Amino acid sequence: MPEGDTVYKVAAYLRTELQGRRLASGRADTPRPVDLAGLQVSDVYARGKHLFIALDDRLLRSHLGMHGSWHRYARGEAWQRSERQAAIVLDTGED
Repeated sequence: MPEGDTVYKVAAYLRTELQGRRLASGRADTPRPVDLAGLQVSDVYARGKHLFIALDDRLLRSHLGMHGSWHRYARGEAWQRSERQAAIVLDTGED
């Protein structure tokens, strides 16, 4: 199970990759599918074992659970698992 320090490290990494960028496409599938395209990431931070991504007027919460993880892929790179298994997909349109 990922510990709190892992979530803080993930948040710090995602902050450098996403903060200030507008999403070319994106989706969050839980509890129901939400289209995130066109939203700008204003902040990424951790609170305990929860990861928060502030998107314009929305706040996206992620919890790694028992076996969760975040992955970064360059355009065209093969995914470790099927994209359909990802609960959240964020694409800035950059490599």
